[in-house]
Amino acid sequence: MLHSSNVWNAWEVNGQGGKLCYVSARPTSTQTKPPGVKRGEVYVTISHRIGATSQVRDEISFHAGYPIKADRNVGAAVDKTKTFDFERRGPATPELIWSKSPETDKAMIAAMRSGRELVFTGTSQRGTTTVDVFKLDGFVKALDAANKACGPR
Repeated sequence: MLHSSNVWNAWEVNGQGGKLCYVSARPTSTQTKPPGVKRGEVYVTISHRIGATSQVRDEISFHAGYPIKADRNVGAAVDKTKTFDFERRGPATPELIWSKSPETDKAMIAAMRSGRELVFTGTSQRGTTTVDVFKLDGFVKALDAANKACGPR
């Protein structure tokens, strides 16, 4: 582990395909409607994959802990003022979503750097509405540690 705070952690993994650096966080609060619905793990990540064949940086993904309803996007908001849409990429990972573009990733990261709170709102295939809140305390230090570990841009 490169960095750890109460919410955000930074990691570095070296493998055959190259290096993976990422930050991750679990929600500081969660609401479901109806209340008490069981879910799997919920977390958000920002990844850099640096290898001989790929140079992916600042890729944001959200693991909802349930299969996302296919015909609905999941919304993310930083401080309730800056909003971003997320979507599924295919049926193989119905609980995992990504932002719509690298430009969206960059804009969202810029908002997160100066923000206080990140909120994801989604709907499961069974119709459960969820709201997951991630405090952004420690985010900048964790992301800076991951950026440093994966080298210059």
